[in-house]
Amino acid sequence: MADFREIKDYAEKRAFYEIVTGFFSSGDGFNRMFFTLLSVIIGIFILAWFFGNLCTWDSNNTWNYVKPGDKLYALTEYMNDKDTMWNKMTIYRKFRPIGAADIDKMNIEEWQKRKMKDQLDTTLKLNMDFVALTFTRDSFYKANTACIGEYIGKDSTTTWGADNAKWYSFKPNPKTSSINPKDVGYNPEHYTFADSLYYVMISDVLLTEYPGFKKKK
Repeated sequence: MADFREIKDYAEKRAFYEIVTGFFSSGDGFNRMFFTLLSVIIGIFILAWFFGNLCTWDSNNTWNYVKPGDKLYALTEYMNDKDTMWNKMTIYRKFRPIGAADIDKMNIEEWQKRKMKDQLDTTLKLNMDFVALTFTRDSFYKANTACIGEYIGKDSTTTWGADNAKWYSFKPNPKTSSINPKDVGYNPEHYTFADSLYYVMISDVLLTEYPGFKKKK
């Protein structure tokens, strides 16, 4: 004969199983609404996680392998994806908050300098923002290469707006880069350039040439 505790445990598990299966299989409208809402909430969290990590996601597996002097190549989507978002690559510059030393160099009245210093926002941090330099699908095809330039260094501390991000600084390839006349670049208020380098998000580049161009060489 089975032990009483075993029978009790089995009965409790069976009762729980029947409750759960009954809840899931019920055609009750409330149940359907509950699980629909739960699915939506889970979907929102997944999307939020995806976009929150998109700028740091090393989907192309380059972060641990790239070396100074290596050539950086645009993703294949910039050559063959029909979506207009892939028609051009956005390039960034690093900006730092303006400090008292920067204000002292400005060609303005002394009282204006004192006013600006009193109003300095000390909470501002290094940030990235887009500039007029760009790479287009046409420029890649004209040059018969997806090379955007030579890798210089890494940056994993400078944010993009409120988001964390990983960047590669690089020397632009003059054969594929251009200045977009419709995009004069952006210099955030209370900021100035932190260095003379150009930056690209790591998720935008590869360490290998686009196969369509390699075949033609």
